[in-house]
Amino acid sequence: MALLRTMAGACAIGALTLIGSGAVQAQTMGPRGPFLVRIGGYLPSNGNTREALGTNFLSFGIGANLRRFDAFLPTTVEVYADYFNRIKNHREATIGRVEASMVGVGLMAKYSLDPKGELQGFRPYFGTGVGIYWGRVKQETVISETDLRPISQRTNRTTLGGKIALGASLPNGLFGEVDYTFAPHPSIFDERVNLNGTQIRLGYQF
Repeated sequence: MALLRTMAGACAIGALTLIGSGAVQAQTMGPRGPFLVRIGGYLPSNGNTREALGTNFLSFGIGANLRRFDAFLPTTVEVYADYFNRIKNHREATIGRVEASMVGVGLMAKYSLDPKGELQGFRPYFGTGVGIYWGRVKQETVISETDLRPISQRTNRTTLGGKIALGASLPNGLFGEVDYTFAPHPSIFDERVNLNGTQIRLGYQF
């Protein structure tokens, strides 16, 4: 927990430093303002997780571009927050109702893949992010097929997580993004629930 607090503090200080030194800059990694919204699907990578929660479900995100650097590649730093909450009711009483939530907050560096602007407004980029991720899993089930007494258990876990992303933006503010998210693995009923997954989302920058 001390490491997590240290990382959270470092992310917060880094974000405040970037904001204080350059403010939130418009025209960063796109023709619009600094703010971003994302919506799309979350696809768990683990087979047991897909069986418990489904193969895909909605996920959401918000962000703000903080500052652009011109280094080896033009790079934009974004502070982001991602979220999903999934509830699935199973017909099998021994599985019952399963709920999972995830919140991730961190910093992402987005590297332009068209540094000379040769694609006439189509701006592809590659991104890497790191942050603090919180995951929660809850299950309501029964003891067995012959013993239908209800039982439930919930657990939370906070860990260091992150993402690897690939996306592209258009001059009108629309963009598409695919990322692989490294998320917490809470344990419930002595089994780890791997919340890692791929997000495929559309977004808008304003």
